[in-house]
Amino acid sequence: RTAGEEFFARYFLDRRKIVGFQRGNYVGLNTYLVAAGRIRHADHLRLAKPFAAKIRSGSKPCFQPAQTGQAKPRTRLYTKATEQTQLALGIRTCSRHDPRRCRLRLLNAILGENMSSRLFQVLREEHGLAYSVYSSLGFFDDDGSMIIAAGLDTGNLVKATRLILEEMQAVKPVLEVAQVGVKPHVAIRHIVAVQITDHRQVRCVGPP
Repeated sequence: RTAGEEFFARYFLDRRKIVGFQRGNYVGLNTYLVAAGRIRHADHLRLAKPFAAKIRSGSKPCFQPAQTGQAKPRTRLYTKATEQTQLALGIRTCSRHDPRRCRLRLLNAILGENMSSRLFQVLREEHGLAYSVYSSLGFFDDDGSMIIAAGLDTGNLVKATRLILEEMQAVKPVLEVAQVGVKPHVAIRHIVAVQITDHRQVRCVGPP
């Protein structure tokens, strides 16, 4: 089993741990009831009131801080008798409070966010090494990540990894020039995203 499967089996299949997690995290100080749409505030309060008394009281839970003691690259390999390989390259980045996240979004759009990005064009279109390749970002309260993922035939793994690393280096000199054309794309995606109902609800809650 993968590390994720082992964690899931060890933690989430134990009913006591599931109940303990629910009781420790689903408390009043950590619960928000947000309605986005055509609803009046008074109606929202009236509908929510019967459920408010059922929410358990308790201290607001804290997340475990990210550990930053890594000094060299790490590799996790899981082998199966299949013809395909799933590759994931993770890079530690900045938190969601760091102003550098804006430039990182531009970099992600250039590198691997869509089908016109460099990774897709080079690995899939030019070399035919991967049926899927992309990059994505994750921002947390004290840390962040960039993930470059690819699905490919096992025989293409070494060459594809080499090309990914080459593209990561090659994108640096063109970032200043390319971001001029990428900014409108990133802005439009942001405008569309903030109209999604659950995104509106998160914005209503605000930062913790």
